[in-house]
Amino acid sequence: MGFDEFYKFIWRVGDQRIQNEAGEKHRTEEEKARFIFRCLDVDGSGYIDRIELQKMLIEWGLPENEVDDYLATDEDKRYSFDEFFSQHKVIWNYAYDNLGAS
Repeated sequence: MGFDEFYKFIWRVGDQRIQNEAGEKHRTEEEKARFIFRCLDVDGSGYIDRIELQKMLIEWGLPENEVDDYLATDEDKRYSFDEFFSQHKVIWNYAYDNLGAS
């Protein structure tokens, strides 16, 4: 997947906001994380691969070497929802609060 395609799919979080405004305003932490996870899981595989997450973090302005350090602990190079929810709160919380999903 090229950067332009990735960018298009990642930033569709803003488009999702419109569809969810009529829904429940107060979501649990898990619902927030699951919403962002579904937006990032472009191919619907049930996993976010390391490249997708890495490109997003770099786009948000985190220096590449810090991104690599941040993601260095993952051995299989992909994140299930459980991993994403428990290990990457700073990412899904930021995305939910700042990309128009709330």
